[in-house]
Amino acid sequence: MNEPDNAGTNRLERLLNYRVTAKTTAFLMIATAIGVMYIGSGTGAWMPNERAEHMAAERAQQARSELGRSWCVEQFLSGPDAVSRLTELHNIESRYRRTQYLENGEWAVLPGETRATRDIASSCADVLLEQDIEAMEAAVDEANATEEL
Repeated sequence: MNEPDNAGTNRLERLLNYRVTAKTTAFLMIATAIGVMYIGSGTGAWMPNERAEHMAAERAQQARSELGRSWCVEQFLSGPDAVSRLTELHNIESRYRRTQYLENGEWAVLPGETRATRDIASSCADVLLEQDIEAMEAAVDEANATEEL
């Protein structure tokens, strides 16, 4: 019923005297290698070069498109005739023609480029169509009134 006082000592002695066999060592090494590979590849910490390059190229293209869209919107909305240009853009029915309008006006041409890209012009048109013409007219009127003072 009562354990002898040296029971803890016996366990410690058995642990210290335990000898690992070659078979157990090999099994533990293989299990550890498999576990590390499973965790490393499953979490996305490791991936093939091709996949990493593809992901980097996609992200770079996405960032370039976002930058181009912002540039296009800024260029289109700057200047004294922005409201009339926006009204004209809103009156164009076809998505293709709106994209062409932005390409021909060179608002979708990034600095250092010689021509506009279709995806930038198309996404720029989408953003511009969300703009409220009446709010822009009011802002322009307010700015003109401020300049007159």
